[in-house]
Amino acid sequence: MKTSLLYLFVCLLLLSCTKDEHEDITPEEEPECFCYPLGYIEHNSPVGGEPYSLEHKFVYNTHNQPIGIKYYSKDEMVLEDTYEYDQRGMVVRENWYSGNNRELSGYFQQEFNTTGQLLSFTYYAHNSHTQQSRLDRKSTFTYNDKGELMTLRHFRPVEGVLTFHSSTDYTYTNGLMTQTKSYDSNHELTKVVELTHDAKKTYIYALHHYRAQAVSEGFPHLHNVLSKTATSPDGKIIEAESYTRKLTYNAQDYVETMVTTFADGRVQERRFTYNCPKP
Repeated sequence: MKTSLLYLFVCLLLLSCTKDEHEDITPEEEPECFCYPLGYIEHNSPVGGEPYSLEHKFVYNTHNQPIGIKYYSKDEMVLEDTYEYDQRGMVVRENWYSGNNRELSGYFQQEFNTTGQLLSFTYYAHNSHTQQSRLDRKSTFTYNDKGELMTLRHFRPVEGVLTFHSSTDYTYTNGLMTQTKSYDSNHELTKVVELTHDAKKTYIYALHHYRAQAVSEGFPHLHNVLSKTATSPDGKIIEAESYTRKLTYNAQDYVETMVTTFADGRVQERRFTYNCPKP
């Protein structure tokens, strides 16, 4: 009996040693370092006009959520956005204030589904004298099974009834938006946009529920748009909207400088600063 128990013990010991010798050790992945934009300075050089500059400053809460963006021209605040969140961390309202007196000029209200996708946003214009707001427009979003935004529809009130105004359809390649097609209220094609991207991070990469992620080109903003070619239905380039970009990046692969040259000759330069806390 003792011999059998000793034999069993030796077998178990050998098996445990064999397992240790051949066990694969998977190295732990380092957590991703998110860089939160502190702001950027934008210099604009229009064709035949005077150059001008704007400064954008982000304001955050303790959860690294943007609760405001302040816009400055010649050190004077000309516009301010503020953001309100629900318990899930979704931006449910965005307020627009004009000038240093912070008069409310309008606000967006947003709706999300249970998975966090933006379903709609509705803009209300606000009259600071009468303290009344009126419905100005509404946009709705539809997605495919991959969670990619497929169609954005815009509605405007006509005699008090929200009426279809225009829409945009989106095409993706490897998860990146590469083409958009816009249509008018008669569902006639008005514009086609082709986009190319880099492999780095855009300045709003870390701001998961920032409204601009869904309504500006390049959604979901995993990378930066390198070029945009907008054409009319007859194939002519829309010079005021078409551009190419040259970019530089910081050590965390976030865009640091961006020079955008439009087809009509305008040049826009942006320089970004970030807070990159260690995870």
